[in-house]
Amino acid sequence: MPWVTFVPVLLLAAVIFLGPGLVVMRGAGVRGLPLFAVSGPTTVTIAGVVAVAAPYANIDYGIIPVAGCALILTATALVLRYVLAMRGIVFGAQPRRSFDRSAENHDGTNPALTSAQEWVRRGAIIAAFALPAVIITVRFARIIGTPGNISQTYDNIFHLNAIGHILITGSGSSLTLGNLTAASAAFYPAAWHDLIALVASTASVSVPEAISAGNIVIAAVMWPLGMMYLISRISTGQVLPMLLTGALAAGFSSFPYLMIDFGVLYPNLLAIAIMPVALALTIDLLGLNPTKRRIVPVLCQGILILPGLALAHPSFVVALFGLALPLLLTKLVRLAASYRRREATGRQLAGFTVLTAVFIPLVFLVWDMAGQSLTASRWQPYQTVSQAIGEVLGAGPQGRHVSLVMFVMLVAGLVASIARRKLVWVLGMAFIAAGLFVVASALPASETRHFLTGVWYNDSFRLAAMLPVVLLPLAVLGGEGILRGAASAATRNRAGETASRILRLPRATALDKIAPAAVLIVGVFAIAVGAQFGAVGKEQVLASANYRTGPHAPLVSTDERVLLDRLPSHVPAEATVYGDPWTGASLTEGLSLRRSVSPHIVGRRTPEELVILSRIDEAGVNPVVCPAVKKLNVQYALIFDDHEVHGGAHPNTAMDKADSAPGLKLVDREGPAKLYQVTGCGPLGHQ
Repeated sequence: MPWVTFVPVLLLAAVIFLGPGLVVMRGAGVRGLPLFAVSGPTTVTIAGVVAVAAPYANIDYGIIPVAGCALILTATALVLRYVLAMRGIVFGAQPRRSFDRSAENHDGTNPALTSAQEWVRRGAIIAAFALPAVIITVRFARIIGTPGNISQTYDNIFHLNAIGHILITGSGSSLTLGNLTAASAAFYPAAWHDLIALVASTASVSVPEAISAGNIVIAAVMWPLGMMYLISRISTGQVLPMLLTGALAAGFSSFPYLMIDFGVLYPNLLAIAIMPVALALTIDLLGLNPTKRRIVPVLCQGILILPGLALAHPSFVVALFGLALPLLLTKLVRLAASYRRREATGRQLAGFTVLTAVFIPLVFLVWDMAGQSLTASRWQPYQTVSQAIGEVLGAGPQGRHVSLVMFVMLVAGLVASIARRKLVWVLGMAFIAAGLFVVASALPASETRHFLTGVWYNDSFRLAAMLPVVLLPLAVLGGEGILRGAASAATRNRAGETASRILRLPRATALDKIAPAAVLIVGVFAIAVGAQFGAVGKEQVLASANYRTGPHAPLVSTDERVLLDRLPSHVPAEATVYGDPWTGASLTEGLSLRRSVSPHIVGRRTPEELVILSRIDEAGVNPVVCPAVKKLNVQYALIFDDHEVHGGAHPNTAMDKADSAPGLKLVDREGPAKLYQVTGCGPLGHQ
């Protein structure tokens, strides 16, 4: 399917990802940018929780239960609003404040926006969203190639089959998804898979096409909206920081692009896209945002998105706790200062001090408990500490090219965050995230290193992907300082009058009045263009290589994909198919919607599965095979060439005698890829 005809699928995917949450949040009285930013994470929670609850209600997971849950939550929100209104507690937003910091009311707040200013603000928000949305969509399209292409990587074996498993069984619970078999049932964060399954079933597209659509929505819609929301809590919604957010949101190689390259780490893509919203709500909850928001609605929104973050990937709940530490300490310092000025009571200060004293050791305890085992965390450092710091400042982690524009913005942001002391917590968050990346990528293996980064398997790729969440606000502060300085210089030097003389315009021209605004607009455009050079371009090239198919593709070759596409015409819906997962032959669940004996490379195996995985070609000859075949309803066997996804060698005897096996019948082939019917055990299923 070409990308032009794929646009309706993208639009439907956006509705699925944002729609349920949008309805709930609008019912709760949320509006404007927060409404759209919080909608996606709220939908993630709804989908993930419904998938967990569905088996207990004895219903299949799908769009109807998700929509039903959204309607119930909306009704609950409306009732809650009414009850709280009766008690004088109002949900809703405060009036928009002026972005002219020189105009202030007597209470220190900025006046409400005029109608013209409001339209300018809305236009800036739309432009700030549209710019990265278009850039990221185009780059993702170029990386993927065509919507039906798959990432030819190890982890994608699980991701493809997990979505297929949900579509086949109607069960997408994170509590049991595990390694996709009954014997391997265990917890696995499945919110991403649940949402992609909704896209596939609702849009009637293949699993790979649903993945392409869903990932573009996460990266090009949820991510920019989330970062704009976070920046609005730092800058109180001023126009220039919003535009800079749009200019820079598509300029980091490590997110969102790296997450569809390395791994692939699709669940991390979703979790990190939620992180800015979670941080923005934390800022509001602690009252660090100059434009105060009411605590009750903020708390309700936080309660609604936190389960979604955990079900997308729980490691980023741990990251959220860690990044919240500078926010908490900043609040404590401000509260102490307010107490000295007699603007806060001793009870308030004592209560928050106790809260902080409990939260900090709790973070360390959770951090320790969430750490993965040493055997599962074998990632080693690959550079020196100075190189790691350079990669952070140059926005080019994991060996990508350094971006000169990002380097200038981030260095300027360091200076700005220190100069504007009220925003030093922005630097604190960046220091924590950058520190974790430096530890994972540069420090030698040790117990300390494993304690700090074991939550992420000591994997610097995963930590690199989190950097833009906290580096982008720093870059925006730096860009704002640079551009405002340039605009002020244009005003002082009467750049407009100079331009009028050069252009021989009348002295009454308005160029001197619009020159500062022109400097800001041109500056934002230059930053947006400059951010696309360097690391981002290199990452696009590297990532695109993983999505290209051909006769020798790492996971599924052209011939193998053709046979998998034809497989449903031969194999009944209730049948199970044998295939070696190392060669991609087990991808029948994700690419053909037919059950696989071994849908993932790892996992516990039952005795019957072990028989099938080692000697299915002995059906009708070896007496132990047919009982296993019948119990698992293995009606077909698929064999690909010996090429493995990692280029390794895991010899498999299950089909080494397939061509001469009396209990197997060749029913289809495409090049070296062959599909056999198991005939040596008599009638199976509805054969």
